[in-house]
Amino acid sequence: MCVAGMGIDYVVGKGTQSLNIKNKYCICHLATGDMLRAQVAQKTALGKAAKKIMDQGGLVSDDIMVNMIQQEITENPDCQNGYRVN
Repeated sequence: MCVAGMGIDYVVGKGTQSLNIKNKYCICHLATGDMLRAQVAQKTALGKAAKKIMDQGGLVSDDIMVNMIQQEITENPDCQNGYRVN
């Protein structure tokens, strides 16, 4: 979404702001939806467990999501300086 003001267009939205925060503080941005889709596509153990729940119309448990986040934080070198979860 763009908001015009004083001749300057300001871009607002959680995706845009996440990118700004990521760049300003040199931290990684973890989008849980993207991580979930990637794990399902890669057919990892967590992805398979999540897909089974989603195929039944359920919500993926916090336990599965927390494990995905922990795995990403541990394995992603971009997360050394910190991270932001979206």
